[in-house]
Amino acid sequence: MPKIKDQKKDGKKLPELRFPGFEGGWVKKHLKETGTFIGGGTPSKKETAYWQGKTPWISSSDISEADFNVTPTRFITKEAIKNSATKIIPPKSILIVSRVGVGKIGIAEEGICTSQDFTNLIPNNNHNTSYLAYLLKKKAPQLLNFHQGTSIKGFSKKDIENLQVRIPSLTEQQKIADFLTAVDEWIENLKAQKQKLEAYKKGIMQKIFTRQIRFKDDNSNDFPNWEEKRLGEMGNFFRGHSYNRTNVKKKGLLVLRSSNIQNQRLIINKDLQFVNKDCDEKIILKKDDIVICMANGSKKLVGKSGTYLGDYSGKVTVGAFCSIYRSKIRLAKYFFQTIKYKKYLHLSLAGTNINNLKNSDLEKVKFNIPSSKTEIQKINAVLMTIDKIIQSKQNQIKKANKWKEGLLQRLLV
Repeated sequence: MPKIKDQKKDGKKLPELRFPGFEGGWVKKHLKETGTFIGGGTPSKKETAYWQGKTPWISSSDISEADFNVTPTRFITKEAIKNSATKIIPPKSILIVSRVGVGKIGIAEEGICTSQDFTNLIPNNNHNTSYLAYLLKKKAPQLLNFHQGTSIKGFSKKDIENLQVRIPSLTEQQKIADFLTAVDEWIENLKAQKQKLEAYKKGIMQKIFTRQIRFKDDNSNDFPNWEEKRLGEMGNFFRGHSYNRTNVKKKGLLVLRSSNIQNQRLIINKDLQFVNKDCDEKIILKKDDIVICMANGSKKLVGKSGTYLGDYSGKVTVGAFCSIYRSKIRLAKYFFQTIKYKKYLHLSLAGTNINNLKNSDLEKVKFNIPSSKTEIQKINAVLMTIDKIIQSKQNQIKKANKWKEGLLQRLLV
C-alpha cells in the first residue's frame, strides 16, 4: 500500500498517497507531450461490404462504464479504412470518448478503428498506458466541462491536447498503474461472485416454480397441490401518475421512474423528480408494492420490476410510464423475476415497434402458486435469504468502487 505523504514538497504539488522509495516532484505537462492524438471516422453504412471485415470498429457503446474494457461488436474491411476517415489505432492506445458518452475511457488490446466520437491517444515510450488511462478517468469531470459548439457536450482535440497534467517517473507510473489494476481486478472478482449468486437464484427459482423442488411441512408431510392463478386474481395493477413539465419542481410529491428500478429494488438516492401535482391516494406507494416499467424507448427495459422497501419518509408515487402491482401474496415480487415472465415479455414485444405494456396485458399472465400459506412462507424465506446475500455482495461492490474513487483522487494529481 502507498503511504501518506505531505501534499506539497519543495513547492511542487505531490499526491497525498505515494509508494515508498519514490521522491522528488512530478513534472507538469500538457497532455499532448505524453503521446500522439489521432481521431476516428465511420465508413459509409450504405456500403454493406465495408462492414464484413475483420478489423474491430468501436463506438462509445462498446466501451465499459466501469473499467477500460472494450468489446467490439462491428468489424470493417481494409477497403473501408482506405476509403474513409477512420485509421488503425495501434494496441495499448487509449480510446477517449470525446462526445456522445464523454468520460468513457478504453484501452485497445489490438489494432482497431473508432468512430469520429473518439479522440485517441497513442502514448510515447516515456508514459505508461494504464497510468494515463487512470489519470484521464480522474479528469473525466473536467472533460465534461468542455463544450463543442452550442449544444453538443464534449471536447475537441485541441482541448484535450492542452489539458494540464502532472506526471511522475515511468517507474512510478508503472507502480501506480499496477496497484490500481489490482484494485480493478478485485472489484471484477466481486462482480463475478455476485453474478454467480444471481445465476444460482435463477436456477433455484426455476426449480421451485416448476415444482422440481418441493418443501415438506413440519411433520414431513407433502403440502397440497399448487393452483394456477392470473396476476389479476392475486393482486391489483395501478398505472402511475400523469403530469407535465410545468409540474416539475424542486420540492413536492416524489415521483419515481424506470431509472429508479435497479437490481429488483426501488432506489431513492439519485435521479429524483418532484412535482406540485397531487395524485390519487391509491397510487401512493406502500411497502412491498412492486413497480413495473410499462413503457420505455428501449424495449429491453420494458417489464423490469423493483420492490418498494418503504424507505422514504414522505409520500411517493411513480410516473405514468410505470405501473404498481399490489398483492398480499408474499411471493408476488418473484413472479416478475421468473423465466416464464421474461418469456411472456419477449413474445408480447417481439416483432412490434410498440415498447409498452398495458395493465390488462399483465393481469392475464398465469402462474402456479402453492395453496398452502405455510409453503409460501417457506419458499419466501429461502428466496429472501438468497436476496440478502446478493445485496450484501452488491454493497461490497459499491464500497469498493467508492474506495477506488478515493484512491484516484489521492494517488494522482
